[in-house]
Amino acid sequence: MAVDGNGRLAAYTQMGGAGDEPGRLYQWDTFVWPEHRGKGLGMAVKVPNLRSLQAGLDRPAVLHTWNAPENGPMIRVNEQLGFRAVDRRSSWERAC
Repeated sequence: MAVDGNGRLAAYTQMGGAGDEPGRLYQWDTFVWPEHRGKGLGMAVKVPNLRSLQAGLDRPAVLHTWNAPENGPMIRVNEQLGFRAVDRRSSWERAC
């Protein structure tokens, strides 16, 4: 996580896995509060978390992440870190 000069949370990220699938890891959340966006905090919190996760592995694993298509800044961070799109999901809503 990253905190601002007042000690308030500015950004965080969360990664890990489930015991039943040791080769499948997940990047669950990365969030940067709106007033702190555009300062590189998404990358700043993801990189040390990725390094820590990798250091703790004793086996090959795949890390899955996902983004809303309109979240261009985080998609760019993920691409810079070497993630690549392998699937797309969509949601549909029917107007009543």
